[in-house]
Amino acid sequence: MDKINAQYGLLNLEMHVFVDFAQCCIADNDVGKVRLCFMLAEKYCTRGNADLRTAIVVSFVEHLDLRKAQWAWDLLGPNLKDAYLYCVEIGRVAPLPYLSHRNHKS
Repeated sequence: MDKINAQYGLLNLEMHVFVDFAQCCIADNDVGKVRLCFMLAEKYCTRGNADLRTAIVVSFVEHLDLRKAQWAWDLLGPNLKDAYLYCVEIGRVAPLPYLSHRNHKS
């Protein structure tokens, strides 16, 4: 984890590449790869340093397009779901059409 936490000044760029890859996997309905992407993001969102956690939210979670992929939403870990819902609350991402306003954690 130290090498990932080292960042080398390119962390947000690397997160954008990662979200582009994850989004392509979502578009291809590649459940296995999406699951692995989300597991990795969840792991480092939970265990990474503050800069890494922020980059995952700002450069990964905020850029996921899950509007037509409820199955992908269902694969997100709890920290990524919370981050996504927070982004909805502050207006950074659009609400997901399949989530009720009363029960965001569906």
